Amino acid sequence: MNPLLQQLDSGQRAQLDAYLDILLEWNQNMNLTGPCTREEALQRHVVDSLALLPIIEAHAPLSPPSSGPLTLMDVGSGAGFPGLVLAIARPTWRAAGRDPALRDAFQVVTARAVAEMRVLAELCLPFLAPGGLLGAQLIGVEDVACAGQQGRRTALTVRKLGPTPTGYPRAVGRPAKRPLGGYIKKPKAG
Repeated sequence: MNPLLQQLDSGQRAQLDAYLDILLEWNQNMNLTGPCTREEALQRHVVDSLALLPIIEAHAPLSPPSSGPLTLMDVGSGAGFPGLVLAIARPTWRAAGRDPALRDAFQVVTARAVAEMRVLAELCLPFLAPGGLLGAQLIGVEDVACAGQQGRRTALTVRKLGPTPTGYPRAVGRPAKRPLGGYIKKPKAG
């Protein structure tokens, strides 16, 4: 068994098993994860999500102090990765999906395979509390300890420096069409 899974108790592993059962059933009708077996889903998605725990826990104490549990929002969680897996692994954390009403409210925002960095920053930053993880001040780029066939994983961890200006995030689709920082011209073929 993968060391990240071994850190979970039997109840958490049972929750993840039930989640995988539902996910794989739905995946037959909707392309949530791409075609994959149970073992592939476990390694490629669940273990990959769990690999964020040491990074979040290493940086979370630097987030704004709070009298309650760590607050986490997962942007673009589609099939529940990594947000639902993190919520199962850390039941004391307050985890939520993307909710436009919750500006500047979270200590940590996660996203996995959502968009290129300029777009991702605009989609995530408005939900972080000042001092939260992801944002303007680079803390580091870290290799994620994730044994599997999915290749190298990297987690970008940054800290938000101040409150979100009015007007962000912009309307759906706008960040991808007009990313912050200007356009990157694609070279012409041939």
